[in-house]
Amino acid sequence: MAKSPKPRHTLGFTQAAGGDVTPILEEENVRFNIQSLSDDGKQIYYTTNKENKTYFDLCTYHLDTSESKTIIHGDKGIVQLKNVSKDGRTLIVSEMYSNTSNLIYRYVDGERETLVPDKEIPHTTVSTIMLENGMVYVATNYESDHVYLAAYDPLNKSFEKKVEIENESIKQLTLSKDELTMYIQTSAGVQDKCYSYDILTGEYTAIELPVTIIEQFQLSSTGTIYLLGGTATKPSNLFRQTASGWEQLTAIKVSGIDENELVMPKVIRYPSMDGLEIEALYHEPAKDKDNGYTILLPHGGPQAADLLAFSSWQQIFAFEGYRVVSPNYRGSTRYGSSFKKMVEGDWGDGPRYDVIACLDYLIDQGWLIKRNYLSLEQVMVGTCHSCFTDDTLITLKRLLIFVVFRIYLVSRIRYRIHGNQLWRNGLAILLRTKRK
Repeated sequence: MAKSPKPRHTLGFTQAAGGDVTPILEEENVRFNIQSLSDDGKQIYYTTNKENKTYFDLCTYHLDTSESKTIIHGDKGIVQLKNVSKDGRTLIVSEMYSNTSNLIYRYVDGERETLVPDKEIPHTTVSTIMLENGMVYVATNYESDHVYLAAYDPLNKSFEKKVEIENESIKQLTLSKDELTMYIQTSAGVQDKCYSYDILTGEYTAIELPVTIIEQFQLSSTGTIYLLGGTATKPSNLFRQTASGWEQLTAIKVSGIDENELVMPKVIRYPSMDGLEIEALYHEPAKDKDNGYTILLPHGGPQAADLLAFSSWQQIFAFEGYRVVSPNYRGSTRYGSSFKKMVEGDWGDGPRYDVIACLDYLIDQGWLIKRNYLSLEQVMVGTCHSCFTDDTLITLKRLLIFVVFRIYLVSRIRYRIHGNQLWRNGLAILLRTKRK
């Protein structure tokens, strides 16, 4: 049997007008991840596992001399470049140890220092900005459950909290060209929010958004905001902020279906077995389509979350008359660090009870119809979170519930379906067959 060719990874460039990629670095079984480009456009910062298979090294490549040089060797965590000064002397670098722990270092001429007072306290920093005067702003959950805005002053080595918003976590910082305004994107459970922050006064103001989830946020050289985002009933589109409000630049929608036929899910909150509040999305079909069946659709990860974003899974099922409930069980992201860490070392026991409590809540609300208490029929399309399967099914054995798990682990599937769209269509067809 012929051996499969070894994968070749390329770091290269192409012309702005398009065309073929011109390789700069290319090797078998070696990864290259572009991190940044110097202001003069002559030097590329990238990470590679060529000499460091575990943690990667941070390197530079000079386009004029074709010289490649390692500047930071990763030795305890995965290295990523966050910011670089215009003169290239100062670097802000992340060293990542896990999903819930990383450290940010400030390198000056090769010498490094941490930004937080005590690097031994586990925390995560998700976004950083470095001003021309050397001040570093970080979005971190250092000694806090949620991610807030703090500033590190390299002159007096001080770390100061600037903005903390209750029950919200900062996920991205964006700086205006004049360095007077910072835009703060936050996650607030199942939706996103955005604020403008005045660096001189320290005041921040909420920005009204045309979307519930922000996928990309970009500032033009003139300060105009562009964003890519959507809602539960509208796929992602491009928007531009104008003096009179938001202007939608694209018209991406679901072909053949009016937006009014799609379902805006209810955001429900219920107590779990131990009293912990769990948030969930509940897609309820139109009354003339409702067949009384419920699909339990927990997300994978498990450190992930279901959001108020367009999901063809939920919308297909609701359109076909199924009720769909998606709980953000303990371990989900966007609810604070302690909530996210609840599954670490216990991958499944707590989430399983959160899911069962969700079904109890639906029954109490009258959303699960008791006339459907029949023998369990189960649809299992692989899972990356198999801890839900055994005990949960014993508890639910009298409910006609379609338990649908995310893809990724297909060892239980007897056939292959290639591509997400075919997968979704195949799943929907299977559910329709079960209805008859």
